[in-house]
Amino acid sequence: MLLRINGSSVSRRVADGKHLLRSYRSPILVNALRGRFMPLQLTRGTKETIEVSVTDQTQTVTDLSSAGAHFDVEDDVGTKIVDNAAATALGMVISCLCDTTGWPSTLQHANLYTKFNVGPETPRLGPFDLYLIGQ
Repeated sequence: MLLRINGSSVSRRVADGKHLLRSYRSPILVNALRGRFMPLQLTRGTKETIEVSVTDQTQTVTDLSSAGAHFDVEDDVGTKIVDNAAATALGMVISCLCDTTGWPSTLQHANLYTKFNVGPETPRLGPFDLYLIGQ
C-alpha cells in the first residue's frame, strides 16, 4: 500500500487547509494536506511506503534523488524505532519504506521524520503522525 503525505503536521494552518513548515535557516517549504487532517494509519506487521512531497520555495532545488534521503521513526518519548534508514527520492518526493514487522507490539503512535542534504544544510522534516492499527 502506498501512502502519500504532502508535508508536515506542524506549523500554521492557512485558508486552503494546508499546513506550512518553514525552517528559519532554510528556504525549503513543506506543504501538508493529509486527506483533510487524517493521520496516517499503518497496519501492524506490514511493510508500507510513505511518500513525503517537498517543495523548495526558492525553486532552486528541483530533485532530491542525490540528496541522501533518510528517515527516522520515534515513539512519543523520543525512543528511535527506526534510526537513519535509507529512503529513496525521485524528484521532490521522498519514499520511506516502513517495515512495521519488528516494531514493539505495544506501540500505537509514532512520529516519522525525513532528512536529506541540500548544500550545507540537512533539513529534518516532521513529525508526521503514524498510528498502528490491527493485531
